[in-house]
Amino acid sequence: METMKAVDIKTELKGLIEKETDLRILETVRALFTQKDLDPSIEKEMISRALKSEQDIKEGRVYTIEEAEARLNKRLGL
Repeated sequence: METMKAVDIKTELKGLIEKETDLRILETVRALFTQKDLDPSIEKEMISRALKSEQDIKEGRVYTIEEAEARLNKRLGL
């Protein structure tokens, strides 16, 4: 896997942010950048999950709302 330079990552993030329409996601990203005392291990985990989610979306590993609700209900025993 090719290592991205800081400028490449910034460019990619700007593009992703520009396309994003979900206010909750934008608020979460803002919180990540403005919270100065975030535990490094938590920050690392959040970034890892975000990157995995982006890759899943790019590769089509997504669920419809109905599928997501059914999976959640099953997990919660509803």
